[in-house]
Parts: sequence; C-alpha cells; structure tokens
Amino acid sequence: MRAGNSDFEFTLMNVIDEGDKIVLQYTMAGTNGPSLLPEEPTSKPWEGSRITICRFEDEKIIEQWITSTTSM
Repeated sequence: MRAGNSDFEFTLMNVIDEGDKIVLQYTMAGTNGPSLLPEEPTSKPWEGSRITICRFEDEKIIEQWITSTTSM
C-alpha cells in the first residue's frame, strides 16, 4: 500500500476481542499512484473504511470476513 500511495494513512478505530474472533474497524486513505495493481495510477485521492473479522484456531487465522467501502 505504501509503495503505491506515498501519503497512505491507516487509522485503527476499534478492536474487539471476543473468544476465538477479533474484529477490526479501520480507515485508510491516500493518493492513487504506481502500485502492484495492473490499473494505471490516477493521482486522485481515495479513502475507504473496513471492518474485518478474523477467526482463530491454534493461533492462526482460519477464517476472515471483510466489508469495505471506498470512494475516489
């Protein structure tokens, strides 16, 4: 992310640890630049928010669910 967005920002808003699951709520923002993706850079700002739920077993993530919104 940082290689393609020199001004990349990551903000962790909430962490919930419940049994074998962890829930993360966070936002990300930056300017679309060169990256590993095949799309051409736009040099336009973008921002997005996500909620990620990870389920652990034997200290390893065995399932993961992600919801996200992004705007450019």
